Amino acid sequence: MRNYPSLCAVLLVIISIYNSYGQCNSTILVENLPLSNSCIPVVSELLVAGEFTNFTGPLANKTYEFSSTIPSDYITVRDTVANTVLVHGTGTLTYSTGAVAPGRFKVIVNSNASCGTNGIIRDLIVRCASCSPLAFPTCVSNFAPANNAFDLSLSPQLSWDFDANAYSYDIYMAVMTGGCPGTPGTYVLKANFIGTTIGVVTGLAYGTTYRWYAVPKACDDTPASGCLSNATCFTTLQLPPVNDSCQNAILISPNLNCTWTDGTARGARDENLGGECTSATIRRTVWYKFVPGASSIKIGVQGSAAFDAVIKVTSNCSNGSVIGGSCVNATGPGQIEVLNLSGLSSSATYFISIYDYFGDTSVNATFQVCASTNTPLPIRLSSFNAIADGESNHLSWTTETEESSYKFQVERHSSLDRDWTTIKELDAAGQSSKPVQYSMEDEAPPAIAYYRLKMLDQNGEFTYSSTLRVARKGKSVWTQVSPNPFHSNLNISIDIPDNQMIQVSISDMQGRQLDMYTYDFAKGTYPLEIDSDAWPVGLYILQVRSTGGTEVMKVLKD
Repeated sequence: MRNYPSLCAVLLVIISIYNSYGQCNSTILVENLPLSNSCIPVVSELLVAGEFTNFTGPLANKTYEFSSTIPSDYITVRDTVANTVLVHGTGTLTYSTGAVAPGRFKVIVNSNASCGTNGIIRDLIVRCASCSPLAFPTCVSNFAPANNAFDLSLSPQLSWDFDANAYSYDIYMAVMTGGCPGTPGTYVLKANFIGTTIGVVTGLAYGTTYRWYAVPKACDDTPASGCLSNATCFTTLQLPPVNDSCQNAILISPNLNCTWTDGTARGARDENLGGECTSATIRRTVWYKFVPGASSIKIGVQGSAAFDAVIKVTSNCSNGSVIGGSCVNATGPGQIEVLNLSGLSSSATYFISIYDYFGDTSVNATFQVCASTNTPLPIRLSSFNAIADGESNHLSWTTETEESSYKFQVERHSSLDRDWTTIKELDAAGQSSKPVQYSMEDEAPPAIAYYRLKMLDQNGEFTYSSTLRVARKGKSVWTQVSPNPFHSNLNISIDIPDNQMIQVSISDMQGRQLDMYTYDFAKGTYPLEIDSDAWPVGLYILQVRSTGGTEVMKVLKD
């Protein structure tokens, strides 16, 4: 007769199987990681629920903690040598090894106690909880972003220096009143990062200055002291302009006198594609709209000293046809762009997109825009020149024709003072069908001067010429960059009028300083070549500081 097992025996076998194999198992190995003899945490990154990692080399008579960056995860810890389940559950699990340590921890992560799986990325952390640090960490310096960096994202990546005795790093932050330096609010614990010197903080506000510092902590959570002295500042990007999208375009009204409307692209996000005048990878656009009231309209955009305006006019917001055939970028930074349009429907609505040729959306991205029914301009300028001549700067210009012209105002700013100032006013010819020549002397020029003409007609309308730069050799450092855009190395030529210290720095558009060089130059001309192989393609700010002031210019790596 066949012997059948009793019900009690079957239950004992089931219980034995449960105790051997526990709640969950997995065959999807992510990696094998050795545990640290110094109890520094070991992190297995980029797991998804249903995968496991092996941790080798656990120590005897130690207590280990197992946790996931998703607190609700269900964790199963196995001894793969003895084929037993050591501990399982949610939250932070602990297991003490005793006199004989397991051969290897197999740690499985699931989304719930039913061994659920999903594709959400998490990190698995194993640390030795019974920690007796041999040494304690000291304060570390911030590495990035650079102090006073601006226009950072609302979830910026921070990094700081490494300390070999640190188990984790607490990040403290305060909101600054009045910029930096200014008055900090209360410092709060913003984040904690285990075993890493780089991390992303979230939940920041637009257009806010923060001051932050890192506090290294030992594996028993003893913090370093006095780390506030290493705090640095950064400012998040501005709230996008209200006209960041075509649907929220600001209405401007065409008129005879081209009334200027102040505008900014600071913080702009909208990506304007199609019909571009630029090969720049970033085209952050702001939008305006107008109803012409006539068949011909002139659109003018006057950029600030650093803003190189690009204009495009379309018939609607949804891939509308480009009016005038293409976009316009005929001049450079600080100069006026003019788009003459004809054949318009007087009652239709048209949309103007404006952005910086180099993709600038920083504090410098400001401009003025207008729409005028008076086209073409009453003054046609055929030349405009400015040169250093003895102790003065000599300016000359020639008009091809003039119709109802009124005056020329010569405006100037320096590398130290960016505000335009009228230094001379000359009467225009009024009516002329042939060339007329004009000139003037700037008898007290600064070391570096920028000039433009404001050309007014008898109706009160005006427009600007291009901007000219005059650097007076012998009085100031004179800098040239060639070529610009550049490809591999940035080549700079610096003319030094006398013995002095020169500082050359390169920063990206977020204010992070990439390189800085200091030179003690005698009088002469010096070629400098800066290796830019490690820089990604994009726009950069070159600053040359001397006793005569600071020259700031944009350079583009293509």
